[in-house]
Amino acid sequence: QTVSRSDLIVFSVAAPDTLTMRIEAHTSLSMRTQNFSKLTDSMPCDVVINVRDYSRDVNRIVLYISNVGEEIGMLTYNVVDNANTGRVLMWRNWQGGIESYRFPRHIPITQGATVDRFATHDGVEAMLRSATLKSRLCSAMERSDEIERISQIVFAPYVYELKNQKLTDVELVTRSIDRSKHGELQTIALDICSEWKGGES
Repeated sequence: QTVSRSDLIVFSVAAPDTLTMRIEAHTSLSMRTQNFSKLTDSMPCDVVINVRDYSRDVNRIVLYISNVGEEIGMLTYNVVDNANTGRVLMWRNWQGGIESYRFPRHIPITQGATVDRFATHDGVEAMLRSATLKSRLCSAMERSDEIERISQIVFAPYVYELKNQKLTDVELVTRSIDRSKHGELQTIALDICSEWKGGES
């Protein structure tokens, strides 16, 4: 996956006994390692890593996750500058764990507004009550297992967008997604509705 230098890496992991994590921060010339361990009692743990805590020469973060010495997973994040790196949605899966995905392409579809008009001594005044933006988010070409994971977002009662290290509510316009297959890879697209505050969408 790709993360920007202002991102948070957030995910959930379950380990039956003791969760052990080794974090490798790679630069073009060196590597720095951190270790983390926690007793879990079979409860899932939410992991939050602030990419801002790493120096600007770090270009890759690798996480090795183990349970009582046995490796159960590895995650790799390529770190890029804070350019247009798409939109990150987060939700909880049916087990209560945190899921997230960065949609690299987003297409504004429609904007809507509610304006209140009322009479005053000087005439008619108008005030913007709310404004929304409907967008279509498109995934990258992914393996079928990754597409299945992302598709579970339609069952999540709450969906959030992570932007500038803050979570904001977004609404799935319809509880359905569009799929396109390209050989062994697939893409999906879904429509969301979020609060619009003006300016670039």
